[in-house]
Amino acid sequence: MFKKKNLFKIFVIFSICLIIFYFYQNQKSNKVVEPIQGLVKNNDIKKEFDNNNTTISSKDTKLQSNNISINKNDNNKVISSALLFGDFDSTDALMKDSNLVVKGTVIATEPYVHLDEESHGTPYTKLTFKIRNVLSGDKKMKGKTITILEYGGEITKKDFGLDEKFNDLTDTELQEKLEISLEGISNSKAGQSIVAFLTDDKDTMGAGFKFYSFRGEYKGRFTYDQRTKKYKRGEPYQVTNKEREIELEINNDVSDLSVDLEG
Repeated sequence: MFKKKNLFKIFVIFSICLIIFYFYQNQKSNKVVEPIQGLVKNNDIKKEFDNNNTTISSKDTKLQSNNISINKNDNNKVISSALLFGDFDSTDALMKDSNLVVKGTVIATEPYVHLDEESHGTPYTKLTFKIRNVLSGDKKMKGKTITILEYGGEITKKDFGLDEKFNDLTDTELQEKLEISLEGISNSKAGQSIVAFLTDDKDTMGAGFKFYSFRGEYKGRFTYDQRTKKYKRGEPYQVTNKEREIELEINNDVSDLSVDLEG
């Protein structure tokens, strides 16, 4: 009898341990998938789009879309992830690896899609940018207007390659536009004042016109914030407290550079 009681106790303890372990693993799993699910507010109409071949011309950036949820009821917004190569967390490093560092204003924006025969199209926002001051680089660029290609923007589902992924999409659906953003950060808008760390891509993708790109994409773009009166770069939808401290420091450094330049 005593032995049976002990066996029963052991069984109960073992069962409780299993329940606790299962609960812990379930909670851990939920934490992992939560950021992905959070990209889609309504789950009644969505498709999983898995594409690992999205690249852009900038030598220090590779872009990819991993299991991105495309949802018609969420304005067809898509978030791309990025693999950035280089040091973007100090003004010295950004200065060193940029061909031109300027302060200016976005005069106009328009969608631009680069179509590659070997893959689907890549969306950009084409910026018309008026340079007010030159922080580093050719001082003769002051007062000139340049073109900047910024990854992200509008693209049709067909150009984005969804016709090859989903056979059931109609011609009308394929002409619907997706809004692509890098790490959930909005693209530049007309009227914004920006400190830009730029690379001269020398038309490496055959666009047919001269353009610049932001060094490290959003890492090299600092937009003036009317509320704080400082320049700051976009913050991805998932950052740690340590990363926020780094962002604050570099935002302050760039703001100080801007003030010194005007002075």
